[in-house]
Amino acid sequence: MTNDKGQMTNDQGLRTKDQGQMTTAMPATAMIETILAPAVMISATGLFLLSLNARHVAIFSRIRLLTDEKAKIMGHFPDVNEPEFPSCELRFKSIEIQLNLLLGRARYIRNAIICQALGVGIFVLTSLAIGLNLLLEAAWMVNLPLVLLLSGMVLILIGSVFLGFDEYVAYQVILMDVKRRAGY
Repeated sequence: MTNDKGQMTNDQGLRTKDQGQMTTAMPATAMIETILAPAVMISATGLFLLSLNARHVAIFSRIRLLTDEKAKIMGHFPDVNEPEFPSCELRFKSIEIQLNLLLGRARYIRNAIICQALGVGIFVLTSLAIGLNLLLEAAWMVNLPLVLLLSGMVLILIGSVFLGFDEYVAYQVILMDVKRRAGY
């Protein structure tokens, strides 16, 4: 049956889509479920963002500690390259190397956080596009939710790659610290 706007409707007056000889109705609850489907990705990404934030805080704390230690060494021994202070010179060089590596890690984590946050935004846009697609039934919007969802997934993947880079550098920092403490 058709309503006064010429749209296909079922017995309850819900708008239906004409699919050849069959028509299907989507009740409001099914529409809501479809719109909220990207919420699973939003929740998962939110948990990932929490772990990235914890790493971010730990890296920044370590950078601050090393910077303070470097300043103390420089304050007590203005010329750390003097031969009578070889242990200070070694520690000073170790701090500089660690700071460079930690700053690289901070960049990787920052990039991962940005990708994850953009991914969440795109997942929200996906839900919005699904809702608009269900309401408007515009031909140009049919594939938009899928394109948005896949774009969000690509951003999440890129963020995961940045996390992998961070993990590699983190291992290098720990390895260097262990070797320094063990006297290698």
